[in-house]
Amino acid sequence: MGFSVYVGGGLGAAAMVAPETASFVPIEDILSYLESAMRIYNLKGRRDHQKKLRIKFLVRELGAEEFSRLVDEDWQQTKNDPDLKLNLEELESLKEDFALPIEPINLEGFIDKTDFNYSIWKKNNVRNHKTPGFSIVNISLTKLGSAPGDATSAQMRILAKLADQYSSSEIRTTKRQTMVFPFVRKDQVFDLWKALEENDLASPHEGTLAQIVACPGRDYCDLAKAVSIPIATRVQERFNDMNKLLDIGDLKINISGCENSCAHHHIADIGLLGMQKKGEEYYQITLAGETLHETNIGKKLGPSVSSETIVDAVESIVNVYIDQRQNEEKFTDVFKRIGIEPFKEKVYG
Repeated sequence: MGFSVYVGGGLGAAAMVAPETASFVPIEDILSYLESAMRIYNLKGRRDHQKKLRIKFLVRELGAEEFSRLVDEDWQQTKNDPDLKLNLEELESLKEDFALPIEPINLEGFIDKTDFNYSIWKKNNVRNHKTPGFSIVNISLTKLGSAPGDATSAQMRILAKLADQYSSSEIRTTKRQTMVFPFVRKDQVFDLWKALEENDLASPHEGTLAQIVACPGRDYCDLAKAVSIPIATRVQERFNDMNKLLDIGDLKINISGCENSCAHHHIADIGLLGMQKKGEEYYQITLAGETLHETNIGKKLGPSVSSETIVDAVESIVNVYIDQRQNEEKFTDVFKRIGIEPFKEKVYG
């Protein structure tokens, strides 16, 4: 067992996909390899240039092959140091701390409740767990008129109580600004949904266009150059139709208020980057970013679009996707097949 190692990736103003620097490092040697990578970074990194301090700039300047060579050369001198060998016995003992708090259960004969709203929520928000008899429940914090990912202190206390009752007292968060109950019995999913609905927490928007990821933006952040939350709200209002959202399917929109990329706009199907032009807010559009099956930075569509017309541009892009997709194609699949030009023509005329 071991690892492939990739060094030099990152988003921000200069988004880069990390290149592979080692195809295989044995698990017991991973600490020494990482220490060598850090040592090369410390020796040759651009400490003299504030905007090029990060390791991704060093890897880009040296080239992945040369950086890998330097790391490997250093590593050969330290990889056999017993103090840098990963303690596999201790690692094995740590697995006990991460053991699943559930055991498989037999729910043969269980028939779930029939309810129209519940069925939509379940289709979007619930996934099968690898442990028989259990589900993973995603709780979307998307609500029209509220900031994406927002929950009140009262709602958080309610979620904590529900997690105690339905999810072995465990809650997780995701980069899509959702909450996750990872261990819910299949025969208790309906009861959980009812409790969530009573507390305005049963949004069915998980995995839809309405599940927008947005940073705080200029409304709250001193670094931001444009607002994010109001744009997210306007997009949600434009697509405020569940039938249309279900027809569009899983399409991710991320909005960052500046080039720091806190909302990870580079790796969304549709990414919006806020900027300033002569005191006015504009948005640069990137398309077809992804990290699931492949890792690709989104491609810039063209000139930035004004705040007044950005939602029209988003709708135009979505319409091209709907018109051009075949069967169950995802947005990135359509983009790879037809290229960027049809989207440009629709947005810029």
